[in-house]
Amino acid sequence: MALRLRAMRRVLKDTGSIYLHCDPTASHYLKLLMDAIYGQKNFRNEIIWKRRQDTHNLAKKHMGKIHDTILWYAHSRKSDYRIQYLPYEEEYLRKMYSKSDKKGRYRLLPCTNEAGGNRPYEFRGLTRAWRYTKQNMQSMYDQGLLYQATPTSPFQYKKYLADAKGVPIQDLWGDIPAARGIEHLGYPTQKPLALMERIIRASSNEGDTVLDPFC
Repeated sequence: MALRLRAMRRVLKDTGSIYLHCDPTASHYLKLLMDAIYGQKNFRNEIIWKRRQDTHNLAKKHMGKIHDTILWYAHSRKSDYRIQYLPYEEEYLRKMYSKSDKKGRYRLLPCTNEAGGNRPYEFRGLTRAWRYTKQNMQSMYDQGLLYQATPTSPFQYKKYLADAKGVPIQDLWGDIPAARGIEHLGYPTQKPLALMERIIRASSNEGDTVLDPFC
């Protein structure tokens, strides 16, 4: 294991990353090994992947084992990372994006920043400490992105659902089940395609080379 990890360190680009999948029985040993080879400062996340969605447990002496660990290390501070997003839950959408018009569903966000120290100025008859410059406020007004409940109410910004990216993923991944059905090839440590896609999209660019040294 150590020989391969050192070899990967040599060929990894400055903008590259390495993701090491393991189970909880070995993750603490491998964390020390990765710290020694890649440097503790290049540790990014310990990702918990919930590979089993059920909680059926046949074991009598311990709790059910339903997760694996993915250790993510970057080569350097230059390593690429693009935030990945999950779709919003329907309950969140009903609560937060409860309004709609011909452009679609939207939520209202304040345009004022009374506690932020912004200098007040007048905009369309209202003097407030606005979050945005007067030029940006006028631009949003011209685009129909400002909402005013009454003539004396402060303006609010209309954030459309179509412009929202979703919920940024964190280090607990519970939405990707293990490979099954026609995807499952019988290999004991096979990773689901969705898991590989998430990792590749997060830490590589179009045309980059991705290597699995344990394949």
